[in-house]
Amino acid sequence: MKKSLFLLMLCCAFLLRAQAAPTDNNTFNRVAFRSLPALQVHSPQGVSAPFAGCVDGRVWVAGGCNFPGAAAADGGPKVYYSDIYELDPKAPSGQAWHCVGYLPTELAYGVGITVPEGLVCIGGTDGRRSYADVRLLTRTHADDVVDTPLPSLPSTSAMGPVRLFLCRDTPSMSAQ
Repeated sequence: MKKSLFLLMLCCAFLLRAQAAPTDNNTFNRVAFRSLPALQVHSPQGVSAPFAGCVDGRVWVAGGCNFPGAAAADGGPKVYYSDIYELDPKAPSGQAWHCVGYLPTELAYGVGITVPEGLVCIGGTDGRRSYADVRLLTRTHADDVVDTPLPSLPSTSAMGPVRLFLCRDTPSMSAQ
């Protein structure tokens, strides 16, 4: 009995010590947030389910959808968009989102992945059908959007389990 009580007290002491430990002692876990301007697309509201990522240090939001006329609960129609919006987080605080280009079609509910070259946009739907298209969005030195088609997915999958493997060819370390 005494042994069990001792072990219980020892466990409680460890738990209390762990909770009392400072949480800011790791220099790698520092996070700072600041508010961003609201993104308004064709109405006072933002969009849901866009492709999003960073291109050249700027935040991009492409496509998406919303209910601009009336709420979904009130029978409002869902509208899909092709706009590509950009925000430069290093710009002065008065900076706003601005449209830099367009997707080839209105799309939402796809996947956006930031890669060193730009933003990879995978799949999506326009409300009528699902797409297996994959594209890389980049920019030129003149700040024009470049839409480069990549190999399509073997099939579309609006719901259900999907495995996607993103592979990248990198130069060998021994080639230097």
